[in-house]
Amino acid sequence: MKHLRHLVVLFVFMLLFQPVSAQTSPPPTTCPYQQACEIIQQATGLLQKYNIAPTELDSLLKAFGTGGQEGIAGRLMELGLDQAQTGALLQEAAPLLQSGMNNSYIQGYIGELVNGSIKENDDLASRQQEIITGLRNPDNILAILNELGIEGEEAEAFLNMTQFVTELGYSPATFERTAQANAIYALLLESDDTLSGEDLSYLTMLSLSDLEAFEAEAIALGVDVAYVYDNFEDAYTNFFLENGISEDEIEAFQELAFASAIIELGDDPEALANLLASYGYEDDMIAELLNGYDGWASPSDLVDFLGALGLGINGDFDDIFSLYDDADFIDALEDWDFDDMGSDENTDGENTDGENTDG
Repeated sequence: MKHLRHLVVLFVFMLLFQPVSAQTSPPPTTCPYQQACEIIQQATGLLQKYNIAPTELDSLLKAFGTGGQEGIAGRLMELGLDQAQTGALLQEAAPLLQSGMNNSYIQGYIGELVNGSIKENDDLASRQQEIITGLRNPDNILAILNELGIEGEEAEAFLNMTQFVTELGYSPATFERTAQANAIYALLLESDDTLSGEDLSYLTMLSLSDLEAFEAEAIALGVDVAYVYDNFEDAYTNFFLENGISEDEIEAFQELAFASAIIELGDDPEALANLLASYGYEDDMIAELLNGYDGWASPSDLVDFLGALGLGINGDFDDIFSLYDDADFIDALEDWDFDDMGSDENTDGENTDGENTDG
Protein backbone atom coordinates (compact mmCIF):
# COMPACT_ATOMS: atom_id res chain seq x y z
CA MET A 1 0.00 0.00 0.00
CA LYS A 2 2.75 2.47 0.88
CA HIS A 3 4.48 1.83 -2.44
CA LEU A 4 1.21 2.63 -4.18
CA ARG A 5 0.83 5.78 -2.11
CA HIS A 6 4.23 6.95 -3.28
CA LEU A 7 3.13 6.51 -6.88
CA VAL A 8 -0.14 8.31 -6.28
CA VAL A 9 1.71 11.22 -4.70
CA LEU A 10 3.36 11.96 -8.03
CA PHE A 11 0.00 12.27 -9.74
CA VAL A 12 -1.25 14.57 -7.01
CA PHE A 13 1.92 16.54 -7.57
CA MET A 14 1.02 16.88 -11.24
CA LEU A 15 -2.59 17.79 -10.53
CA LEU A 16 -1.64 20.57 -8.19
CA PHE A 17 0.43 22.23 -10.89
CA GLN A 18 -2.01 21.72 -13.72
CA PRO A 19 -2.75 25.49 -14.04
CA VAL A 20 0.88 26.24 -14.89
CA SER A 21 1.55 23.19 -17.06
CA ALA A 22 1.48 25.16 -20.28
CA GLN A 23 4.17 27.58 -19.19
CA THR A 24 7.69 26.92 -20.43
CA SER A 25 9.44 28.67 -17.52
CA PRO A 26 6.93 29.36 -14.75
CA PRO A 27 7.98 32.16 -12.40
CA PRO A 28 9.05 31.06 -8.90
CA THR A 29 5.98 32.62 -7.27
CA THR A 30 3.75 30.41 -9.43
CA CYS A 31 5.79 27.23 -9.32
CA PRO A 32 7.61 26.70 -6.05
CA TYR A 33 9.02 23.40 -7.30
CA GLN A 34 10.39 23.54 -10.82
CA GLN A 35 10.55 19.74 -11.00
CA ALA A 36 6.79 19.63 -10.61
CA CYS A 37 6.24 21.85 -13.61
CA GLU A 38 8.58 19.77 -15.71
CA ILE A 39 6.78 16.57 -14.71
CA ILE A 40 3.35 18.02 -15.46
CA GLN A 41 4.54 19.12 -18.90
CA GLN A 42 5.74 15.61 -19.62
CA ALA A 43 2.50 14.11 -18.31
CA THR A 44 0.24 16.32 -20.39
CA GLY A 45 2.43 15.70 -23.43
CA LEU A 46 2.04 11.96 -22.90
CA LEU A 47 -1.74 12.28 -22.67
CA GLN A 48 -1.84 14.32 -25.88
CA LYS A 49 0.25 11.68 -27.64
CA TYR A 50 -2.62 9.27 -27.03
CA ASN A 51 -5.23 11.87 -28.01
CA ILE A 52 -6.40 12.42 -24.43
CA ALA A 53 -7.14 15.99 -23.43
CA PRO A 54 -4.83 17.32 -20.68
CA THR A 55 -7.95 18.37 -18.78
CA GLU A 56 -8.63 14.66 -18.17
CA LEU A 57 -5.65 14.51 -15.84
CA ASP A 58 -7.97 15.27 -12.93
CA SER A 59 -10.23 12.30 -13.60
CA LEU A 60 -7.22 10.04 -14.12
CA LEU A 61 -5.74 11.13 -10.81
CA LYS A 62 -8.93 10.37 -8.95
CA ALA A 63 -9.25 6.98 -10.64
CA PHE A 64 -5.68 6.16 -9.70
CA GLY A 65 -6.13 7.42 -6.16
CA THR A 66 -9.08 5.13 -5.51
CA GLY A 67 -8.29 2.15 -7.77
CA GLY A 68 -4.54 2.07 -8.31
CA GLN A 69 -3.21 0.82 -11.63
CA GLU A 70 -6.50 -0.93 -12.37
CA GLY A 71 -8.40 2.26 -11.68
CA ILE A 72 -6.36 4.39 -14.03
CA ALA A 73 -6.39 1.66 -16.68
CA GLY A 74 -10.17 1.51 -16.50
CA ARG A 75 -10.44 5.26 -16.87
CA LEU A 76 -8.08 5.28 -19.84
CA MET A 77 -10.25 2.71 -21.60
CA GLU A 78 -13.34 4.78 -20.80
CA LEU A 79 -11.57 7.62 -22.62
CA GLY A 80 -11.22 5.48 -25.74
CA LEU A 81 -7.93 3.61 -25.43
CA ASP A 82 -7.83 -0.10 -26.04
CA GLN A 83 -5.99 -2.50 -23.77
CA ALA A 84 -2.77 -2.35 -25.77
CA GLN A 85 -2.72 1.44 -25.83
CA THR A 86 -3.46 1.60 -22.12
CA GLY A 87 -0.58 -0.73 -21.36
CA ALA A 88 1.73 1.28 -23.59
CA LEU A 89 0.79 4.59 -21.95
CA LEU A 90 1.31 3.21 -18.46
CA GLN A 91 4.69 1.81 -19.51
CA GLU A 92 5.74 5.21 -20.86
CA ALA A 93 4.59 6.80 -17.63
CA ALA A 94 6.93 4.60 -15.58
CA PRO A 95 9.79 7.20 -15.51
CA LEU A 96 7.34 9.79 -14.20
CA LEU A 97 6.26 7.39 -11.48
CA GLN A 98 9.89 6.80 -10.58
CA SER A 99 10.43 10.55 -10.32
CA GLY A 100 7.82 10.70 -7.60
CA MET A 101 9.19 7.96 -5.38
CA ASN A 102 10.85 10.41 -2.98
CA ASN A 103 7.90 12.20 -1.43
CA SER A 104 9.73 14.03 1.36
CA TYR A 105 8.71 17.36 -0.13
CA ILE A 106 6.10 16.38 -2.70
CA GLN A 107 3.73 15.34 0.04
CA GLY A 108 3.58 18.93 1.12
CA TYR A 109 1.48 19.57 -1.94
CA ILE A 110 -1.17 17.19 -0.77
CA GLY A 111 -1.48 19.67 2.06
CA GLU A 112 -1.82 22.48 -0.45
CA LEU A 113 -4.71 20.61 -2.08
CA VAL A 114 -6.45 20.38 1.28
CA ASN A 115 -5.73 24.00 2.24
CA GLY A 116 -6.95 25.31 -1.12
CA SER A 117 -10.19 23.32 -0.93
CA ILE A 118 -10.91 24.60 2.56
CA LYS A 119 -10.19 28.21 1.68
CA GLU A 120 -12.66 28.14 -1.20
CA ASN A 121 -15.40 28.53 1.40
CA ASP A 122 -15.20 31.16 4.14
CA ASP A 123 -17.25 29.05 6.55
CA LEU A 124 -14.95 26.08 6.10
CA ALA A 125 -11.92 28.32 6.50
CA SER A 126 -13.21 29.35 9.92
CA ARG A 127 -13.03 25.70 11.02
CA GLN A 128 -9.73 24.87 9.34
CA GLN A 129 -7.84 23.56 12.36
CA GLU A 130 -10.67 21.23 13.30
CA ILE A 131 -10.91 19.98 9.72
CA ILE A 132 -7.16 19.42 9.31
CA THR A 133 -6.90 17.60 12.63
CA GLY A 134 -9.83 15.29 11.92
CA LEU A 135 -9.60 14.95 8.16
CA ARG A 136 -9.29 11.19 8.36
CA ASN A 137 -12.68 10.90 10.06
CA PRO A 138 -15.43 11.39 7.43
CA ASP A 139 -18.21 11.38 10.04
CA ASN A 140 -16.65 14.34 11.82
CA ILE A 141 -16.13 16.19 8.54
CA LEU A 142 -19.73 15.57 7.51
CA ALA A 143 -20.92 16.88 10.86
CA ILE A 144 -18.95 20.10 10.34
CA LEU A 145 -20.36 20.48 6.83
CA ASN A 146 -23.88 19.97 8.13
CA GLU A 147 -23.36 22.54 10.89
CA LEU A 148 -22.23 25.05 8.30
CA GLY A 149 -25.17 24.32 6.01
CA ILE A 150 -22.97 22.87 3.27
CA GLU A 151 -24.93 20.22 1.44
CA GLY A 152 -25.48 18.63 -1.94
CA GLU A 153 -22.76 18.72 -4.59
CA GLU A 154 -20.55 21.04 -2.57
CA ALA A 155 -20.52 18.69 0.40
CA GLU A 156 -20.02 15.66 -1.85
CA ALA A 157 -17.08 17.29 -3.60
CA PHE A 158 -15.40 18.14 -0.30
CA LEU A 159 -15.94 14.65 1.09
CA ASN A 160 -14.52 13.16 -2.11
CA MET A 161 -11.44 15.32 -1.68
CA THR A 162 -10.98 14.13 1.89
CA GLN A 163 -11.32 10.51 0.80
CA PHE A 164 -8.80 11.08 -1.96
CA VAL A 165 -6.12 12.64 0.24
CA THR A 166 -6.59 10.22 3.13
CA GLU A 167 -6.09 7.33 0.70
CA LEU A 168 -2.74 8.96 -0.03
CA GLY A 169 -1.86 8.95 3.66
CA TYR A 170 -2.74 12.57 4.44
CA SER A 171 -2.09 13.40 8.07
CA PRO A 172 -1.10 16.34 10.28
CA ALA A 173 2.49 15.41 9.35
CA THR A 174 1.63 16.34 5.76
CA PHE A 175 0.53 19.78 6.92
CA GLU A 176 3.72 20.10 8.98
CA ARG A 177 5.86 19.36 5.92
CA THR A 178 3.84 21.89 3.95
CA ALA A 179 4.50 24.54 6.62
CA GLN A 180 8.23 23.82 6.60
CA ALA A 181 8.47 23.82 2.80
CA ASN A 182 6.58 27.08 2.44
CA ALA A 183 8.69 28.79 5.11
CA ILE A 184 12.00 27.65 3.62
CA TYR A 185 10.96 28.54 0.09
CA ALA A 186 9.81 32.04 1.08
CA LEU A 187 12.99 32.73 3.03
CA LEU A 188 15.23 31.49 0.24
CA LEU A 189 13.44 33.84 -2.13
CA GLU A 190 13.86 36.73 0.30
CA SER A 191 17.51 35.89 0.91
CA ASP A 192 18.49 35.73 -2.75
CA ASP A 193 16.01 36.73 -5.45
CA THR A 194 18.50 35.70 -8.15
CA LEU A 195 18.04 31.98 -7.45
CA SER A 196 16.46 30.09 -10.31
CA GLY A 197 13.21 28.22 -9.84
CA GLU A 198 15.13 24.98 -10.12
CA ASP A 199 17.57 26.00 -7.37
CA LEU A 200 14.73 27.14 -5.12
CA SER A 201 12.92 23.85 -5.49
CA TYR A 202 16.08 21.79 -5.05
CA LEU A 203 17.14 23.60 -1.89
CA THR A 204 13.65 23.44 -0.41
CA MET A 205 13.50 19.69 -1.02
CA LEU A 206 16.95 19.25 0.47
CA SER A 207 16.07 21.21 3.61
CA LEU A 208 13.35 18.66 4.40
CA SER A 209 15.53 15.62 3.89
CA ASP A 210 19.17 16.53 4.70
CA LEU A 211 19.81 19.71 6.65
CA GLU A 212 23.61 19.51 6.48
CA ALA A 213 23.55 19.03 2.71
CA PHE A 214 21.06 21.88 2.42
CA GLU A 215 23.37 24.23 4.29
CA ALA A 216 26.39 23.30 2.16
CA GLU A 217 24.51 23.62 -1.14
CA ALA A 218 22.83 26.88 -0.11
CA ILE A 219 26.12 28.48 0.88
CA ALA A 220 27.67 27.34 -2.40
CA LEU A 221 24.87 29.15 -4.22
CA GLY A 222 25.43 32.32 -2.22
CA VAL A 223 22.40 32.05 0.06
CA ASP A 224 22.54 33.84 3.39
CA VAL A 225 21.85 30.71 5.45
CA ALA A 226 21.96 32.67 8.71
CA TYR A 227 19.05 34.77 7.45
CA VAL A 228 17.04 31.64 6.67
CA TYR A 229 17.72 30.14 10.09
CA ASP A 230 17.14 33.37 12.02
CA ASN A 231 13.78 33.99 10.38
CA PHE A 232 12.50 30.44 10.04
CA GLU A 233 10.40 30.37 13.20
CA ASP A 234 8.44 33.48 12.22
CA ALA A 235 7.85 32.29 8.65
CA TYR A 236 6.89 28.82 9.88
CA THR A 237 4.51 30.21 12.51
CA ASN A 238 2.95 32.60 9.99
CA PHE A 239 1.98 29.66 7.80
CA PHE A 240 -0.01 28.17 10.69
CA LEU A 241 -1.62 31.50 11.48
CA GLU A 242 -2.56 32.06 7.84
CA ASN A 243 -4.21 28.64 7.81
CA GLY A 244 -6.45 29.17 10.81
CA ILE A 245 -4.32 27.65 13.58
CA SER A 246 -3.77 30.10 16.42
CA GLU A 247 -0.38 30.58 18.06
CA ASP A 248 -1.64 28.97 21.27
CA GLU A 249 -2.65 25.83 19.36
CA ILE A 250 0.49 25.32 17.28
CA GLU A 251 2.38 23.31 19.89
CA ALA A 252 -0.41 20.75 20.27
CA PHE A 253 -0.68 20.46 16.50
CA GLN A 254 3.10 19.93 16.21
CA GLU A 255 2.85 17.07 18.70
CA LEU A 256 0.10 15.51 16.63
CA ALA A 257 2.20 15.96 13.48
CA PHE A 258 5.19 14.31 15.16
CA ALA A 259 3.06 11.33 16.15
CA SER A 260 1.73 11.12 12.58
CA ALA A 261 5.25 11.05 11.14
CA ILE A 262 6.26 8.30 13.57
CA ILE A 263 3.25 6.17 12.68
CA GLU A 264 3.82 6.63 8.94
CA LEU A 265 7.39 5.30 9.26
CA GLY A 266 6.46 2.45 11.57
CA ASP A 267 7.54 -0.32 9.19
CA ASP A 268 10.96 1.22 8.55
CA PRO A 269 13.19 1.20 11.66
CA GLU A 270 16.04 3.03 9.92
CA ALA A 271 13.78 5.86 8.78
CA LEU A 272 12.17 5.92 12.22
CA ALA A 273 15.61 6.24 13.85
CA ASN A 274 16.51 9.10 11.50
CA LEU A 275 13.25 10.88 12.32
CA LEU A 276 13.83 10.57 16.07
CA ALA A 277 17.39 11.85 15.64
CA SER A 278 16.08 14.85 13.70
CA TYR A 279 13.83 15.66 16.65
CA GLY A 280 16.76 15.71 19.03
CA TYR A 281 16.60 12.27 20.61
CA GLU A 282 19.99 10.89 21.65
CA ASP A 283 21.47 7.82 19.93
CA ASP A 284 21.35 5.74 23.13
CA MET A 285 17.66 6.44 23.67
CA ILE A 286 16.84 5.71 20.02
CA ALA A 287 18.70 2.39 20.24
CA GLU A 288 16.79 1.50 23.40
CA LEU A 289 13.43 2.44 21.87
CA LEU A 290 14.04 0.44 18.70
CA ASN A 291 15.82 -2.53 20.28
CA GLY A 292 14.13 -5.59 18.77
CA TYR A 293 11.52 -3.41 17.09
CA ASP A 294 9.57 -5.08 14.28
CA GLY A 295 6.36 -3.08 14.34
CA TRP A 296 3.49 -2.65 16.77
CA ALA A 297 1.38 -5.71 17.44
CA SER A 298 -1.49 -3.70 18.91
CA PRO A 299 -2.68 -0.11 19.36
CA SER A 300 -1.68 -0.35 23.02
CA ASP A 301 1.91 -1.07 21.97
CA LEU A 302 1.88 2.05 19.84
CA VAL A 303 0.47 4.10 22.72
CA ASP A 304 3.29 2.84 24.93
CA PHE A 305 5.86 3.74 22.27
CA LEU A 306 4.53 7.28 21.87
CA GLY A 307 4.36 7.62 25.64
CA ALA A 308 8.03 6.66 25.92
CA LEU A 309 8.76 9.60 23.60
CA GLY A 310 6.98 11.95 25.97
CA LEU A 311 3.93 12.44 23.77
CA GLY A 312 0.70 13.04 25.65
CA ILE A 313 -1.92 10.67 24.23
CA ASN A 314 -5.36 12.12 23.60
CA GLY A 315 -8.40 11.57 21.40
CA ASP A 316 -6.92 13.57 18.53
CA PHE A 317 -4.52 10.67 17.95
CA ASP A 318 -7.32 8.19 17.27
CA ASP A 319 -7.81 8.89 13.58
CA ILE A 320 -4.10 8.91 12.69
CA PHE A 321 -3.47 5.42 14.09
CA SER A 322 -4.78 4.01 10.81
CA LEU A 323 -1.69 5.44 9.12
CA TYR A 324 0.23 2.39 10.31
CA ASP A 325 0.03 0.15 7.27
CA ASP A 326 -0.20 -3.29 8.84
CA ALA A 327 -3.23 -5.52 8.35
CA ASP A 328 -3.10 -7.18 11.79
CA PHE A 329 -2.72 -3.83 13.49
CA ILE A 330 -5.67 -2.38 11.58
CA ASP A 331 -7.77 -5.40 12.53
CA ALA A 332 -6.86 -4.82 16.17
CA LEU A 333 -7.61 -1.11 15.82
CA GLU A 334 -11.15 -1.84 14.69
CA ASP A 335 -11.89 -3.57 18.00
CA TRP A 336 -9.98 -1.08 20.15
CA ASP A 337 -11.63 1.61 22.26
CA PHE A 338 -9.40 4.65 22.40
CA ASP A 339 -11.30 6.05 25.37
CA ASP A 340 -10.09 3.14 27.51
CA MET A 341 -6.56 4.54 27.36
CA GLY A 342 -7.44 7.85 28.99
CA SER A 343 -5.69 11.10 28.21
CA ASP A 344 -2.60 10.89 30.42
CA GLU A 345 -0.63 8.00 28.99
CA ASN A 346 2.58 9.92 28.40
CA THR A 347 5.78 9.31 30.34
CA ASP A 348 8.71 11.54 31.11
CA GLY A 349 10.64 11.61 27.88
CA GLU A 350 12.53 13.96 25.68
CA ASN A 351 11.08 17.41 25.06
CA THR A 352 10.10 17.51 21.41
CA ASP A 353 9.12 21.16 21.22
CA GLY A 354 11.11 22.59 18.32
CA GLU A 355 13.79 19.89 18.20
CA ASN A 356 13.22 19.14 14.53
CA THR A 357 14.82 19.50 11.14
CA ASP A 358 13.19 22.77 10.25
CA GLY A 359 16.32 24.83 10.96
